Amino acid sequence: MSIQIVVALLILALGILIAWPVAWLMKKTYAGEKNFMDFIKPAEGRIFKLCRIDPDIEMDWKHYLLSLMVIQVFWFV
Repeated sequence: MSIQIVVALLILALGILIAWPVAWLMKKTYAGEKNFMDFIKPAEGRIFKLCRIDPDIEMDWKHYLLSLMVIQVFWFV
């Protein structure tokens, strides 16, 4: 019983320790500031071009629902 409590506390502590760097990265990303993940941008641009995605256009609910259904079918298969 005590080992289960220790493991649960370790998982909680690990989650809290991971949350801070992830929150920092999200803050920088959404603010448009430079961060260490910027090396992915060229590959991201190629994927957007290949999939014909315009990153400047917002997705409405119909497109969101369609993409959600496509992902669900993909995962089901």
